[in-house]
Amino acid sequence: MLRTPEAARAAKLSAGRLLQKLQKEANVSLYFVERTLPGITPEALREAAQSAKRTAIEFSARGTPVTYLRSTFVPEGERCYCLFESESEAVVREVQEVAQVPFDRILPAAQIVAEDLE
Repeated sequence: MLRTPEAARAAKLSAGRLLQKLQKEANVSLYFVERTLPGITPEALREAAQSAKRTAIEFSARGTPVTYLRSTFVPEGERCYCLFESESEAVVREVQEVAQVPFDRILPAAQIVAEDLE
């Protein structure tokens, strides 16, 4: 089904409102870090995740709260999606740079877990 430009804008606005509502309810800010990791080995993937987690812990210990929550690797497309909790996108970006883990973009996110559904 093709969307009209008006419908696409309305859907994007609706998704944005949903994100704001979910973040407000959870009282946290989540960020999805998207990565393209061509040819990465399982060992290198684990090392990258450990570096991101370790760096987030170091930031938090210095008074800048940020938490590495999890990563999901999708072999087809060589994509990795990492979820962080932080006060801002800038902090998440700085963690990636200090950890020296490449990334494509950082996006605000919301999480819905099965346990929260009826």
